[in-house]
Amino acid sequence: MSEAKPIGESGRNGGGLLVLAAAFCFLAVAGRMDSMAAADGVDFFHFWAVPVAVEMGFAEDVYDDAGRERLGREFAGLSGHGANDAFVRVARIRTRWDTTATPAMYAVLSPLRHVPYDRSLALFRHGCIAAGLVAIVLIARFALGQSLVFALLAAGVLFRFSSAVASDLDVGNVNLLQLLVLAILLRLSDRPARGCWQPALQGGFLGAAVAIKPNLHGVVLLLGALYLARREYAALWRWVGGLAFGGAVMFALGSWFFGGVSAWTEWFAAIRGTIAEGYPSGSGNYSIVHVLYERTGLDVSMYALFGFLAMFAVFFVAFRNAGETVRWERFAICAGAAFPLLTWQLAWAHYYVLAIPLLLLVVSSAGANAVRAVLAGVAILLFIGWPQLAGLLRAAGGSGAWVAACALSVALMLGLAAWDVAHERFGLRDPPDGCS
Repeated sequence: MSEAKPIGESGRNGGGLLVLAAAFCFLAVAGRMDSMAAADGVDFFHFWAVPVAVEMGFAEDVYDDAGRERLGREFAGLSGHGANDAFVRVARIRTRWDTTATPAMYAVLSPLRHVPYDRSLALFRHGCIAAGLVAIVLIARFALGQSLVFALLAAGVLFRFSSAVASDLDVGNVNLLQLLVLAILLRLSDRPARGCWQPALQGGFLGAAVAIKPNLHGVVLLLGALYLARREYAALWRWVGGLAFGGAVMFALGSWFFGGVSAWTEWFAAIRGTIAEGYPSGSGNYSIVHVLYERTGLDVSMYALFGFLAMFAVFFVAFRNAGETVRWERFAICAGAAFPLLTWQLAWAHYYVLAIPLLLLVVSSAGANAVRAVLAGVAILLFIGWPQLAGLLRAAGGSGAWVAACALSVALMLGLAAWDVAHERFGLRDPPDGCS
């Protein structure tokens, strides 16, 4: 198979294209920074305030229903004692805390409590922007073999037009940081000594990331299924060992920060209650299975999860001898981050940042043939064009049609990426195998 030429590869005018791409990316990021300044970071509030509450001796209230209301009243009262404006506005909104992050998440972000809220929020957002830019360049340039021009243009388009990126920065969540996690996982799949420590290192990093925020569980499921299907048992055991070690470290960190392992059981009970309560699709919940639940009363989330997992397992077994493992690992990471968006009862707009690696994977092979190019274009337009589609689809079919368009974009990208990896259309340079 001939190697695919990177999109935007530098030629005679490569320097000029690079400057234009960098300028476009800079302007896009600057515009996003300007627009996010008006938002107060309603999710970041918890990342900052929970460690403060733990420090004040209210650790037992963080995941308790009555405790959440008590903390809301406490911090709303604090907002009248010289607190900065951003803190005052959010504290008055968050009169009942919605604490759903893991103990490990609050522990990892706890150093931010030492900085005043408005400065801490600005620092966090700038860190997320940097993480997102580095992640997109790492994925496009190094994992997918595309040019730096392509990487910068992709970053500019996503920061300028993606509602998922805008939402993550506005509310102050961590999905852009998770995008960097996915980029590092993809980069680790390129390490030359693939048969030795790469699976353990990748597993350790992934285990820690999942313990901090479990919505990357799809990557765990698909990588595990891939190793089993390809009968790479030695690599599987190293990977599982790393996964357990990384998760154990974060479990211990969260337990230490909250003063006991009971914080984890309290978190689990709280998250189950939050999912059971549900959020209507009109409130910003982009979950297609929740739309089905609203229409039919049937909760198909677990059926959808196991159905997708079964399809991927069959797919991996059917093509177990096709192509190099590194290509399939890239697919498993990208697809594993994205497919749970079609199975969760709750999927906020910023969760769709996790589909960006899959989007870049699809775009990098967009010129394979005309039909594929059209399908890829539809998926990209659906993914990028939420603000424009929202008004049209609400008028046509309510919020359900809007959510269905988002789900269709992810489903299309999954199908196209699966076709590509099965037919080896990535055109990437695989690293040499190391020890077995």
